[in-house]
Amino acid sequence: GAARVVRCPGEENDAGLKNIAAGCASGAYLLVMDAGTVAKRPPHKMGAAITQLGNGGILWLSIACLLFAIRSQRTLAATVIAAQLLGALVTNLFIKNTVKRRRPYEIIAGLEALLPPQKDWSFPSGHTTSSISAGLLLFFHLPLLFGIPCLSIALCIVWSRMYLAVHFPTDILGGVCIGGFCAMMAEYITPILLFTLEGTKRTYENY
Repeated sequence: GAARVVRCPGEENDAGLKNIAAGCASGAYLLVMDAGTVAKRPPHKMGAAITQLGNGGILWLSIACLLFAIRSQRTLAATVIAAQLLGALVTNLFIKNTVKRRRPYEIIAGLEALLPPQKDWSFPSGHTTSSISAGLLLFFHLPLLFGIPCLSIALCIVWSRMYLAVHFPTDILGGVCIGGFCAMMAEYITPILLFTLEGTKRTYENY
């Protein structure tokens, strides 16, 4: 007779939960971006260029390096770098590999990403975490002439991730929350670390 497939009781429940989660994620994406608009949106070179600014936090790390040249802004520079490192650890190394959510274009039928396939998981958005943490720190600590453009670029990077169909709205929301948390933690921890390092340096010099 035909081979009989035996399923464990928990397998069907797990599959059902995954289908529900995928359906909710798809619905959230289409709620924010109209299905027809998403299907017909043209290749967006500017969007791709904007999103590349957030690759690896390179823009924010570059700004931090420039700030190191200004003595009064060195603490801010160190804080931005600390926020980037903390965000990468929390988002890319821990949460993404724990949640393991697939990308929108892998779930929503007919949706094509405007970027090459991404190598990591979808939730939360690492670009968003990185950009929001740096954007907030620069906005609140630099003169508005510089702070507003920095935050504006951060928000553009955040939007580009969803426009290019590589993230769900909830990925973005998660990245915003984690980015804000990383900014606050870095602002709290960095002065303590710098003070400790300065004390260690003075102790070494005295010897």
